[in-house]
Amino acid sequence: MAEAIELKNITKQYPGHGKHVVKDLNLDISRGEIVMLIGPSGCGKTTTLKMMNRLIEPTSGSIFVNGADVTTTDPTELRRSIGYVIQQVGLFPHLRVGENVSAVLRLLKWPKNRITQRVDEMLDLVGLDPSLYRDRFPKELSGGQKQRVGVARALAADPLILLMDEPFGAVDPITRSHLQAELLRLQREIQKTIVCVTHDIDEAVLLGDKIAVFGTSARIEQYAAPAELLSQPANEFVENFIGGSNSIRVLSLLPVTPDQLRPGRTVDAGSNTGQHGVLDEDAIALDNGRPAGWVFGSRGDREITTTETIPLATRPTYADALDLIMKTGEPGAIFTHADGAYAGILELGQVHAAIATTLEPAPMMDAAS
Repeated sequence: MAEAIELKNITKQYPGHGKHVVKDLNLDISRGEIVMLIGPSGCGKTTTLKMMNRLIEPTSGSIFVNGADVTTTDPTELRRSIGYVIQQVGLFPHLRVGENVSAVLRLLKWPKNRITQRVDEMLDLVGLDPSLYRDRFPKELSGGQKQRVGVARALAADPLILLMDEPFGAVDPITRSHLQAELLRLQREIQKTIVCVTHDIDEAVLLGDKIAVFGTSARIEQYAAPAELLSQPANEFVENFIGGSNSIRVLSLLPVTPDQLRPGRTVDAGSNTGQHGVLDEDAIALDNGRPAGWVFGSRGDREITTTETIPLATRPTYADALDLIMKTGEPGAIFTHADGAYAGILELGQVHAAIATTLEPAPMMDAAS
Protein backbone atom coordinates (compact mmCIF):
# COMPACT_ATOMS: atom_id res chain seq x y z
CA MET A 1 0.00 0.00 0.00
CA ALA A 2 1.38 3.41 -0.98
CA GLU A 3 2.36 5.82 1.76
CA ALA A 4 0.25 8.97 2.15
CA ILE A 5 2.53 10.57 4.73
CA GLU A 6 6.21 9.92 5.36
CA LEU A 7 8.17 11.61 8.12
CA LYS A 8 11.90 11.18 7.68
CA ASN A 9 14.31 12.10 10.49
CA ILE A 10 11.98 14.84 11.72
CA THR A 11 13.29 16.92 14.61
CA LYS A 12 11.75 19.89 16.41
CA GLN A 13 13.72 21.96 18.91
CA TYR A 14 12.70 25.43 19.99
CA PRO A 15 15.46 28.10 20.32
CA GLY A 16 16.79 28.41 23.84
CA HIS A 17 15.47 24.98 24.88
CA GLY A 18 17.96 22.17 25.30
CA LYS A 19 15.33 19.42 25.10
CA HIS A 20 14.00 18.20 21.77
CA VAL A 21 10.20 18.19 21.46
CA VAL A 22 10.56 15.69 18.62
CA LYS A 23 13.85 13.97 17.85
CA ASP A 24 14.76 12.00 14.73
CA LEU A 25 11.23 10.72 14.11
CA ASN A 26 10.51 8.32 11.24
CA LEU A 27 6.90 7.37 10.54
CA ASP A 28 5.13 5.99 7.46
CA ILE A 29 1.34 6.25 7.20
CA SER A 30 -0.39 4.31 4.44
CA ARG A 31 -3.24 5.63 2.32
CA GLY A 32 -6.73 4.96 3.58
CA GLU A 33 -5.65 4.10 7.14
CA ILE A 34 -6.66 5.63 10.45
CA VAL A 35 -3.48 6.05 12.49
CA MET A 36 -3.77 7.03 16.14
CA LEU A 37 -0.93 8.88 17.89
CA ILE A 38 -0.96 8.29 21.64
CA GLY A 39 1.41 8.81 24.52
CA PRO A 40 1.88 10.70 27.80
CA SER A 41 1.43 14.48 27.99
CA GLY A 42 4.31 16.42 26.51
CA CYS A 43 5.62 13.51 24.41
CA GLY A 44 5.36 15.45 21.12
CA LYS A 45 2.32 13.84 19.50
CA THR A 46 0.43 17.11 18.84
CA THR A 47 3.63 18.78 17.62
CA THR A 48 4.13 15.87 15.23
CA LEU A 49 0.59 16.23 13.92
CA LYS A 50 1.00 19.97 13.36
CA MET A 51 4.25 19.46 11.47
CA MET A 52 2.39 17.28 8.95
CA ASN A 53 0.56 20.35 7.64
CA ARG A 54 3.31 22.75 8.73
CA LEU A 55 1.37 24.62 11.36
CA ILE A 56 4.65 24.00 13.15
CA GLU A 57 7.81 23.99 11.05
CA PRO A 58 10.29 21.16 11.70
CA THR A 59 13.82 22.10 12.71
CA SER A 60 15.18 19.44 10.39
CA GLY A 61 14.08 16.43 8.38
CA SER A 62 11.68 15.86 5.49
CA ILE A 63 7.92 15.48 5.23
CA PHE A 64 6.45 13.72 2.20
CA VAL A 65 2.73 13.91 1.40
CA ASN A 66 1.64 11.59 -1.40
CA GLY A 67 5.26 11.29 -2.47
CA ALA A 68 6.04 15.03 -2.65
CA ASP A 69 8.40 16.78 -0.22
CA VAL A 70 6.21 19.49 1.30
CA THR A 71 8.89 21.14 3.44
CA THR A 72 9.77 23.43 0.52
CA THR A 73 6.24 24.20 -0.74
CA ASP A 74 3.83 27.00 0.21
CA PRO A 75 2.47 26.04 3.67
CA THR A 76 -0.83 27.86 3.06
CA GLU A 77 -1.54 25.82 -0.05
CA LEU A 78 -0.55 22.66 1.81
CA ARG A 79 -3.00 23.39 4.64
CA ARG A 80 -5.85 23.98 2.20
CA SER A 81 -5.25 20.49 0.81
CA ILE A 82 -5.32 18.77 4.22
CA GLY A 83 -8.38 18.68 6.47
CA TYR A 84 -7.80 19.67 10.09
CA VAL A 85 -10.10 19.12 13.09
CA ILE A 86 -9.27 20.26 16.63
CA GLN A 87 -10.80 19.66 20.05
CA GLN A 88 -12.11 23.24 20.36
CA VAL A 89 -13.71 22.93 16.89
CA GLY A 90 -12.74 26.51 15.97
CA LEU A 91 -15.95 27.51 14.21
CA PHE A 92 -16.28 31.20 13.34
CA PRO A 93 -18.98 32.39 15.78
CA HIS A 94 -20.19 35.22 13.52
CA LEU A 95 -20.71 32.93 10.52
CA ARG A 96 -23.61 30.55 10.00
CA VAL A 97 -23.02 26.81 9.77
CA GLY A 98 -23.11 26.81 5.97
CA GLU A 99 -20.60 29.65 5.83
CA ASN A 100 -18.29 27.83 8.24
CA VAL A 101 -18.39 24.65 6.14
CA SER A 102 -17.69 26.59 2.95
CA ALA A 103 -14.78 28.65 4.33
CA VAL A 104 -12.03 26.75 2.49
CA LEU A 105 -14.16 26.42 -0.66
CA ARG A 106 -14.49 30.20 -0.86
CA LEU A 107 -10.73 30.57 -0.48
CA LEU A 108 -10.33 28.09 -3.33
CA LYS A 109 -12.78 30.22 -5.37
CA TRP A 110 -15.29 27.47 -6.09
CA PRO A 111 -18.38 28.61 -8.04
CA LYS A 112 -21.21 29.74 -5.75
CA ASN A 113 -23.70 27.09 -6.91
CA ARG A 114 -21.12 24.34 -6.45
CA ILE A 115 -20.35 25.61 -2.93
CA THR A 116 -24.04 25.52 -2.00
CA GLN A 117 -24.36 21.96 -3.24
CA ARG A 118 -21.18 20.84 -1.48
CA VAL A 119 -22.21 22.37 1.85
CA ASP A 120 -25.48 20.45 1.80
CA GLU A 121 -23.65 17.23 0.82
CA MET A 122 -21.21 17.61 3.72
CA LEU A 123 -23.86 18.39 6.33
CA ASP A 124 -25.86 15.39 5.16
CA LEU A 125 -22.73 13.24 5.30
CA VAL A 126 -22.13 14.03 8.99
CA GLY A 127 -25.77 13.49 9.90
CA LEU A 128 -27.01 17.09 10.06
CA ASP A 129 -30.10 17.95 8.01
CA PRO A 130 -29.02 20.93 5.84
CA SER A 131 -32.49 22.46 5.92
CA LEU A 132 -32.35 22.53 9.73
CA TYR A 133 -28.71 23.42 10.38
CA ARG A 134 -27.35 25.32 7.36
CA ASP A 135 -28.47 28.75 8.61
CA ARG A 136 -27.88 28.31 12.33
CA PHE A 137 -25.07 30.03 14.22
CA PRO A 138 -22.54 27.96 16.22
CA LYS A 139 -24.00 29.20 19.52
CA GLU A 140 -27.25 27.42 18.61
CA LEU A 141 -25.52 24.03 18.37
CA SER A 142 -24.65 21.39 20.97
CA GLY A 143 -21.03 20.33 21.45
CA GLY A 144 -21.52 17.22 19.36
CA GLN A 145 -23.20 19.17 16.56
CA LYS A 146 -20.33 21.68 16.51
CA GLN A 147 -17.87 18.83 16.21
CA ARG A 148 -19.82 17.40 13.26
CA VAL A 149 -19.72 20.80 11.56
CA GLY A 150 -15.98 20.88 12.14
CA VAL A 151 -15.59 17.52 10.42
CA ALA A 152 -17.84 18.67 7.54
CA ARG A 153 -15.68 21.78 7.08
CA ALA A 154 -12.47 19.74 7.11
CA LEU A 155 -13.83 17.38 4.45
CA ALA A 156 -15.51 20.00 2.25
CA ALA A 157 -12.62 20.40 -0.22
CA ASP A 158 -12.30 16.60 -0.47
CA PRO A 159 -8.77 16.37 0.99
CA LEU A 160 -6.96 13.07 0.79
CA ILE A 161 -5.70 13.52 4.36
CA LEU A 162 -7.55 14.44 7.55
CA LEU A 163 -5.66 15.45 10.70
CA MET A 164 -7.53 15.36 14.01
CA ASP A 165 -6.21 16.66 17.35
CA GLU A 166 -8.20 15.28 20.29
CA PRO A 167 -11.37 15.83 18.22
CA PHE A 168 -13.82 14.37 20.73
CA GLY A 169 -12.11 15.34 23.97
CA ALA A 170 -14.42 18.23 24.85
CA VAL A 171 -17.76 16.40 24.67
CA ASP A 172 -19.56 14.17 27.16
CA PRO A 173 -18.96 10.39 27.06
CA ILE A 174 -22.25 9.53 25.32
CA THR A 175 -21.75 12.14 22.59
CA ARG A 176 -18.12 11.04 22.28
CA SER A 177 -19.23 7.45 21.67
CA HIS A 178 -21.71 8.59 19.01
CA LEU A 179 -19.08 10.72 17.26
CA GLN A 180 -16.57 7.87 17.27
CA ALA A 181 -19.14 5.59 15.64
CA GLU A 182 -19.93 8.34 13.14
CA LEU A 183 -16.26 8.69 12.22
CA LEU A 184 -16.00 4.96 11.53
CA ARG A 185 -19.15 5.13 9.41
CA LEU A 186 -17.75 8.09 7.48
CA GLN A 187 -14.45 6.34 6.90
CA ARG A 188 -16.22 3.37 5.33
CA GLU A 189 -17.71 5.83 2.83
CA ILE A 190 -14.87 8.28 2.18
CA GLN A 191 -11.72 6.19 2.74
CA LYS A 192 -9.44 9.07 3.74
CA THR A 193 -6.05 8.87 5.37
CA ILE A 194 -6.73 9.99 8.94
CA VAL A 195 -4.13 10.80 11.60
CA CYS A 196 -5.62 11.40 15.04
CA VAL A 197 -4.02 12.43 18.34
CA THR A 198 -5.68 11.02 21.45
CA HIS A 199 -4.86 10.47 25.10
CA ASP A 200 -7.39 7.64 25.39
CA ILE A 201 -6.13 4.11 24.68
CA ASP A 202 -9.70 2.81 24.34
CA GLU A 203 -10.40 5.39 21.64
CA ALA A 204 -7.15 4.48 19.90
CA VAL A 205 -8.07 0.78 19.92
CA LEU A 206 -11.61 1.48 18.70
CA LEU A 207 -10.70 3.80 15.82
CA GLY A 208 -7.20 2.93 14.73
CA ASP A 209 -6.00 0.66 11.96
CA LYS A 210 -2.61 1.29 13.55
CA ILE A 211 -1.49 2.90 16.79
CA ALA A 212 1.80 4.71 17.35
CA VAL A 213 2.75 4.81 21.03
CA PHE A 214 5.05 7.78 21.66
CA GLY A 215 7.64 8.01 24.41
CA THR A 216 9.84 11.00 25.26
CA SER A 217 10.59 13.37 22.35
CA ALA A 218 8.18 11.43 20.10
CA ARG A 219 10.26 8.28 20.23
CA ILE A 220 8.05 5.55 18.80
CA GLU A 221 7.94 2.76 21.36
CA GLN A 222 5.62 0.65 19.21
CA TYR A 223 3.75 1.10 15.94
CA ALA A 224 1.30 -1.70 15.32
CA ALA A 225 -2.28 -2.77 14.73
CA PRO A 226 -4.44 -2.64 17.89
CA ALA A 227 -4.66 -6.40 18.36
CA GLU A 228 -0.88 -6.77 18.15
CA LEU A 229 -0.32 -3.84 20.49
CA LEU A 230 -2.61 -5.35 23.13
CA SER A 231 -1.43 -8.93 22.81
CA GLN A 232 2.27 -8.27 22.25
CA PRO A 233 3.45 -5.00 23.87
CA ALA A 234 6.93 -4.22 22.57
CA ASN A 235 8.39 -3.26 25.94
CA GLU A 236 7.62 -2.36 29.55
CA PHE A 237 6.81 1.25 28.63
CA VAL A 238 4.05 0.17 26.24
CA GLU A 239 2.75 -2.44 28.65
CA ASN A 240 2.50 0.10 31.46
CA PHE A 241 0.96 2.74 29.21
CA ILE A 242 -1.85 0.61 27.81
CA GLY A 243 -2.61 -0.69 31.30
CA GLY A 244 -4.99 -3.50 32.20
CA SER A 245 -8.34 -4.73 30.83
CA ASN A 246 -6.70 -5.78 27.58
CA SER A 247 -9.12 -8.66 27.20
CA ILE A 248 -12.09 -6.29 27.02
CA ARG A 249 -10.26 -4.05 24.57
CA VAL A 250 -9.45 -7.03 22.37
CA LEU A 251 -13.12 -8.00 22.32
CA SER A 252 -14.00 -4.57 20.95
CA LEU A 253 -11.81 -5.39 17.93
CA LEU A 254 -13.54 -8.67 17.12
CA PRO A 255 -16.65 -8.33 14.94
CA VAL A 256 -19.53 -10.78 15.34
CA THR A 257 -20.44 -12.26 11.95
CA PRO A 258 -23.37 -14.54 11.09
CA ASP A 259 -21.12 -17.56 10.53
CA GLN A 260 -19.87 -17.33 14.13
CA LEU A 261 -23.33 -17.63 15.64
CA ARG A 262 -24.67 -20.92 16.96
CA PRO A 263 -28.25 -21.93 16.16
CA GLY A 264 -29.03 -22.60 19.80
CA ARG A 265 -32.09 -24.51 21.00
CA THR A 266 -35.33 -22.83 19.95
CA VAL A 267 -38.97 -23.39 20.84
CA ASP A 268 -42.24 -21.98 19.64
CA ALA A 269 -43.29 -19.16 21.95
CA GLY A 270 -46.79 -20.60 22.13
CA SER A 271 -45.86 -24.18 23.03
CA ASN A 272 -42.62 -23.99 25.03
CA THR A 273 -41.58 -27.30 23.46
CA GLY A 274 -38.64 -27.93 21.23
CA GLN A 275 -37.93 -30.30 18.41
CA HIS A 276 -37.62 -33.23 20.83
CA GLY A 277 -40.78 -32.78 22.86
CA VAL A 278 -41.09 -31.30 26.33
CA LEU A 279 -38.60 -28.55 27.10
CA ASP A 280 -36.04 -29.55 29.71
CA GLU A 281 -33.21 -27.24 28.65
CA ASP A 282 -32.70 -23.51 28.25
CA ALA A 283 -33.92 -22.29 24.86
CA ILE A 284 -34.88 -19.22 22.86
CA ALA A 285 -38.60 -18.77 22.31
CA LEU A 286 -39.50 -17.64 18.79
CA ASP A 287 -42.67 -15.84 17.81
CA ASN A 288 -43.10 -16.05 14.02
CA GLY A 289 -39.36 -16.41 13.66
CA ARG A 290 -38.51 -13.47 15.92
CA PRO A 291 -36.93 -13.95 19.36
CA ALA A 292 -39.40 -13.36 22.18
CA GLY A 293 -36.95 -14.19 24.97
CA TRP A 294 -35.39 -17.07 26.86
CA VAL A 295 -37.23 -20.04 28.35
CA PHE A 296 -35.23 -21.61 31.16
CA GLY A 297 -36.20 -25.27 31.19
CA SER A 298 -33.50 -25.95 33.77
CA ARG A 299 -35.48 -23.81 36.19
CA GLY A 300 -38.72 -25.61 35.46
CA ASP A 301 -40.76 -22.41 35.26
CA ARG A 302 -41.48 -22.50 31.50
CA GLU A 303 -41.98 -18.72 31.47
CA ILE A 304 -40.53 -16.60 28.69
CA THR A 305 -38.22 -13.89 30.03
CA THR A 306 -38.10 -10.78 27.90
CA THR A 307 -34.58 -9.91 26.83
CA GLU A 308 -32.59 -7.56 24.65
CA THR A 309 -31.26 -8.61 21.27
CA ILE A 310 -28.37 -7.32 19.14
CA PRO A 311 -29.00 -6.51 15.47
CA LEU A 312 -26.23 -7.70 13.15
CA ALA A 313 -26.78 -4.51 11.13
CA THR A 314 -25.12 -2.49 13.90
CA ARG A 315 -21.77 -4.24 13.21
CA PRO A 316 -21.57 -5.63 16.76
CA THR A 317 -18.41 -6.88 18.43
CA TYR A 318 -17.69 -9.58 21.00
CA ALA A 319 -17.56 -6.77 23.58
CA ASP A 320 -21.19 -5.96 22.81
CA ALA A 321 -22.12 -9.60 23.28
CA LEU A 322 -20.26 -9.86 26.59
CA ASP A 323 -21.87 -6.65 27.83
CA LEU A 324 -25.34 -8.03 27.14
CA ILE A 325 -24.57 -11.42 28.71
CA MET A 326 -23.20 -9.80 31.87
CA LYS A 327 -26.16 -7.42 32.11
CA THR A 328 -28.83 -10.08 31.69
CA GLY A 329 -27.11 -13.09 33.24
CA GLU A 330 -28.28 -15.20 30.29
CA PRO A 331 -26.23 -18.00 28.70
CA GLY A 332 -25.70 -16.14 25.46
CA ALA A 333 -26.41 -13.00 23.47
CA ILE A 334 -29.25 -13.27 20.93
CA PHE A 335 -28.63 -11.73 17.49
CA THR A 336 -31.15 -10.74 14.84
CA HIS A 337 -31.12 -10.02 11.11
CA ALA A 338 -32.11 -6.64 9.69
CA ASP A 339 -35.77 -7.69 9.53
CA GLY A 340 -35.79 -8.71 13.21
CA ALA A 341 -35.69 -12.44 12.47
CA TYR A 342 -33.67 -14.69 14.77
CA ALA A 343 -30.06 -15.12 13.56
CA GLY A 344 -28.48 -17.15 16.36
CA ILE A 345 -26.62 -16.77 19.63
CA LEU A 346 -23.07 -16.13 20.78
CA GLU A 347 -22.45 -18.10 23.95
CA LEU A 348 -20.31 -17.00 26.89
CA GLY A 349 -17.87 -19.85 26.21
CA GLN A 350 -17.22 -18.45 22.73
CA VAL A 351 -16.34 -15.08 24.24
CA HIS A 352 -13.90 -16.71 26.67
CA ALA A 353 -12.32 -18.66 23.81
CA ALA A 354 -11.90 -15.46 21.77
CA ILE A 355 -10.08 -13.75 24.63
CA ALA A 356 -7.76 -16.72 25.14
CA THR A 357 -6.96 -17.03 21.43
CA THR A 358 -6.35 -13.34 20.77
CA LEU A 359 -4.21 -12.71 23.85
CA GLU A 360 -2.19 -15.89 23.39
CA PRO A 361 1.49 -14.89 23.16
CA ALA A 362 3.12 -15.33 19.78
CA PRO A 363 5.29 -18.45 19.53
CA MET A 364 8.98 -17.86 20.13
CA MET A 365 11.17 -18.11 17.06
CA ASP A 366 13.64 -20.96 16.99
CA ALA A 367 17.13 -19.53 17.44
CA ALA A 368 18.35 -21.54 14.49
CA SER A 369 15.67 -20.21 12.12
